[in-house]
Amino acid sequence: MRFTVSPLVVTAIIFKVALAGPISKRWSGLSCGKVFDNTNGLGYSNSHGNPNALLGKKFSEKGQWQVTQLEDGAETLNVDIRHCHSSYLKTTSDTSRTFVKIFLAEDNNKCLQRHDSLPSSNPNATTHITIEDCSNVDDATQIRQFWSFFTENGTNNQTISPIVKTNGEFVVLDLILSKTSPPALLASRTNPDPDAGLSAITY
Repeated sequence: MRFTVSPLVVTAIIFKVALAGPISKRWSGLSCGKVFDNTNGLGYSNSHGNPNALLGKKFSEKGQWQVTQLEDGAETLNVDIRHCHSSYLKTTSDTSRTFVKIFLAEDNNKCLQRHDSLPSSNPNATTHITIEDCSNVDDATQIRQFWSFFTENGTNNQTISPIVKTNGEFVVLDLILSKTSPPALLASRTNPDPDAGLSAITY
């Protein structure tokens, strides 16, 4: 699957809050700019972009800090979004696509990430979107904390998607909800619903 995102198949909406901080983070080979957006309203919606559920955060029974629907005891999820670059991953931006990391607003040492690697040999595997320590090491593990930030040319349609890198190319992953309570946000190479299209976080 090539690095493309269709504007017709978005399923998660971010309702923005106009706050920004002056912090910038830089490490050898890895750099992140200042906060360009802050939101406490990540929302999951249908393929037509109509919001129907807010996203929050909650610890699982096994102690994993997961991104879930904001229900059944989940807490509000506040995040800071920064444009970032990794020399190891060879992230390059263009007029429509950049790369970002999503930081927990109350603790910028924590990041939203894809928990497991999702190898191409297992296209039906899923993994949770979790909140974990931000990595300062510019190596292959950064791919789990980097997200594609895509703006459709000529529009204000924007999508944020988890990614993998296969054969030197960035591949956008799908986002789905688990059947647990509360439903948890999962990343996968393949959506189990063949008619669902590609899901993404958008705002």
